[in-house]
Order: sequence, then C-alpha cells, then structure tokens
Amino acid sequence: MFSTHLLDDAARRRAERMEARRRVVLERVVATLESEGPRLGVSEAYLVGSVISEGEWAEDSDVDVAISGGDPIRVMRIVEEAAGSAVDVIDLERHPTPEMFRRRGRKVVG
Repeated sequence: MFSTHLLDDAARRRAERMEARRRVVLERVVATLESEGPRLGVSEAYLVGSVISEGEWAEDSDVDVAISGGDPIRVMRIVEEAAGSAVDVIDLERHPTPEMFRRRGRKVVG
C-alpha cells in the first residue's frame, strides 16, 4: 500500500504558510484602513472574501475591500502597498447591492 504521509505533511505545511500569510495581510489591511481610511474620506469599509475566511487564502488571492466615500483608486494603492498583495476595491455607492457587503463583510471603518 502507498503511504501519502509525505504529501500530507507537505500539504499541511503549505496550508499553515498560507494561513499565516492571510493573518499578516489581514492585520496590515485592517491597520491601514483604520488609520488611513478616514483621512481618505472613507466613511465605511468592509473586508470580504478569502482574506477574512480562515483556510481560504491562496498564493494568488487578492484583498477585497468594499468602501463608501473616498477615492477607490487611492484606497486601492495605499492598501496594496501596506498589504503587499493585490487589492480590489468595491465602491458601495455605485454597486447595485451594497447591503450584501454590509451583511457579509467584516466592518473595519464606520
């Protein structure tokens, strides 16, 4: 019988690395939005997607931020720099279903 313990160990270590990376990115994004968001005119900010979901972060994951107020491009640039990851910004004032983000997201500002 073929033993998969080496593959299982490698998969576990990779998952642990991804989770550690997610936590670092989350911490940086939250700190940046809390400190810089109001200065940038952001009245509300929510994190959604893999950055708030344990075990979901992957090497190609990005950070999804839904905001009300402020300039989405400026917010994206500042958060990307802090996080070291790509950032998608959703403008709640223009999105057809902003309540979805307010219900499902993790509120950071507002």
